[in-house]
Amino acid sequence: MPSSPLSKVLLHLRDIACADKEQLSDAQLLNRFLTARDEAAFETLVRRHGPMMREVCRRVLKNAHDAEDAFQATFLVLVRKAASIRKRETVGGFLQGVACKTALKAREVIEQRRARERQAGEMPRRSLDDDNGREIHALLDQELSSLPACAGKHLSSSFLYTLGSGYITLGDPMSSSPSCIPGDLRCARSLPC
Repeated sequence: MPSSPLSKVLLHLRDIACADKEQLSDAQLLNRFLTARDEAAFETLVRRHGPMMREVCRRVLKNAHDAEDAFQATFLVLVRKAASIRKRETVGGFLQGVACKTALKAREVIEQRRARERQAGEMPRRSLDDDNGREIHALLDQELSSLPACAGKHLSSSFLYTLGSGYITLGDPMSSSPSCIPGDLRCARSLPC
C-alpha cells in the first residue's frame, strides 16, 4: 500500500471519482470508456452488470469454471465492440445477449469435446501382448541387438509404442507409422560409435 501523503490524496480522489461514476448512466460510462479509456468507468459497468451476466453464464453452463470463462469473455467482447453499440443506454441488454451467446457457444464446444472423448473411449484397443505384438517385440529385439552398442542404446531409449493407435515409433518421436522403422534402423547402423 502506498504510504506517502500524495499517494493517499490520489487514492482518495480516485475513490471520489469512482463514487461519482456510480451516479452516471450506462451510456455516459460507456462514452467515458470509449473517449478517454477511463478504466474506472469500465469497472463501474462491470460492477453494475457483472452479477447478472455471471448468473446468465452459470444458468447456461452449470459448471462454475466454464461460467467464469464465459463471463470474462462477455466483458472482453464489450471492450472490443463498445464503439459499435448504437443504443448506449442499453449496455445491459447488449451484455445479456453476449453472455447468453457466449455461454451457449461454450456449452456446444464442451458437448462436442465430450462426444469426441466418449467416442475415443469406445474405440477398440490394439494390444501388443497378442501373438502379433510378441512377434514385433522379437523382431525389434533382434534388430536392436545387431546394432552397435551406442546405437542400440540410443534407439532402445527412444523406442516407444503407443497403445490404442497400434503405431510403433523408433528413434524420432515425431514419426508416426511402422513404415519409419527401417529408416530409423538404417540411420542407427550408420552412427559412428
